[in-house]
Amino acid sequence: MARLRMVALLAAVLVPAVSPGSPAAAAPPPGSSCPLFPKNNVWHSDVRSLPKHPRSDAWIRAMGGPNQLLHPDFGPSDDPAEPYGIPFNVEGPAHAKVSVSFQYTEESDPGPYPVDDSSWVENGSDRHVLVLQDCRLYELFDFDWNGGNPTAGSGAIWDLRS
Repeated sequence: MARLRMVALLAAVLVPAVSPGSPAAAAPPPGSSCPLFPKNNVWHSDVRSLPKHPRSDAWIRAMGGPNQLLHPDFGPSDDPAEPYGIPFNVEGPAHAKVSVSFQYTEESDPGPYPVDDSSWVENGSDRHVLVLQDCRLYELFDFDWNGGNPTAGSGAIWDLRS
């Protein structure tokens, strides 16, 4: 829930600052026909013609300069020199959901979650699991299958149509 509040806060800050141009539909994730948010969602706004923010140069310097490569952490990395990325699972409607025990229960959506012992887990220290099922995105942090008694630090569920 704290993450959801952070997303809402971020959206509240960004929406007034961004004058959306024509919304553009995003391609669905591979293996899915699910939209990524409604077409009129602020995340689909065309920002290419917006003016450069006055602090943009300072932000770019703080990130390591204009030649620094940044990554969004989507998908597995095929480059052993840069082993980052969060793989995501796409599951059909028949895939079973299970209860997950959370360390941060009060900050988590209760579930159940469509995970099992074959779910792809991020190789980094955060051990995220992302699952797309029925136009919902399920995210688990610090996931462990734990022999069929799954545990995680926290979990969140988003309806990608809303």
